[in-house]
Amino acid sequence: MANLRRVLLTVLAASAGCATSPTSPPLRDSTVEFRLVSERAEHNTVPMLHQSPWEQKTLHVQKHAHLCGRDLSGARVAKGRGPNRGLYSVQLTLKPESAAKLEELTSRNMGKRLAIIIDGEVLTAPVIAAPIRGTAVSLGLYIAKARASELARRINGAVR
Repeated sequence: MANLRRVLLTVLAASAGCATSPTSPPLRDSTVEFRLVSERAEHNTVPMLHQSPWEQKTLHVQKHAHLCGRDLSGARVAKGRGPNRGLYSVQLTLKPESAAKLEELTSRNMGKRLAIIIDGEVLTAPVIAAPIRGTAVSLGLYIAKARASELARRINGAVR
């Protein structure tokens, strides 16, 4: 009975968004998707709310994911530098064949937004300013270490 109680408390803590220890295993049911954003609602888009400190907006996100958890090798927390010192970001590592897909996708869609969605939540949706090359991709978010650690843990749970 004590083990069942401990499992239930762990599940409740995780669902309440409580911080987890760095040794916590990745969440195996997480999802990560990279999807393009359209300017307006279309038959191939779904509305998704994007909330950030500077924007709360409904985006028209394409239904088709161009990249997902299978395209990643992992995620890690990275320290911010310069003006972002004291904050943290999440750096994704793409598989080589997936890096080529992302480069081709971003080359063809400069000026459009690319939504990065974790567990159904639009985490970020930057405008593609230039082709993204290489296997290391920073999410470009500078946040508290606990939040970055939790995001990296969730992303690592989507890696297949």
